[in-house]
Amino acid sequence: MDGMRFVKSNIAIVDGTAPHCFDPLFPAIDGEIVNLSDCIDGGVRKHERGIREFNGEKKQHYSLAFAYLKAAVEIERANDLTLSSLTDDSLGLFFAEEVLKTLSEQKENSAALYSIMKKAHKSRTCAACSLQQ
Repeated sequence: MDGMRFVKSNIAIVDGTAPHCFDPLFPAIDGEIVNLSDCIDGGVRKHERGIREFNGEKKQHYSLAFAYLKAAVEIERANDLTLSSLTDDSLGLFFAEEVLKTLSEQKENSAALYSIMKKAHKSRTCAACSLQQ
């Protein structure tokens, strides 16, 4: 929802046009409905063509942006599938167990933590880079 809230003044101004459709629960008691078109003079008619063209362009840009976001979701899913195929879950569990065990024995010992990380990575071939670590 588009809007502004002025906390100290206890005032909120919200965009109630579609797709928002927001009205005060009790108009004239806890809010007002303001029709901004009442404030527009007749001079806007001379710009009708430009306004309609701009609105059409806006819709095209919105549709394109939505298509890009949809494509980004698909790319993210493909990346997740690729990364999950390169990840050895048993290594992650081993690493987590070793970290928890060490942290419970030695608080904030960064050298011990580094040693665990090194040991966990040396125990396998890195599938992502195909290098023996």
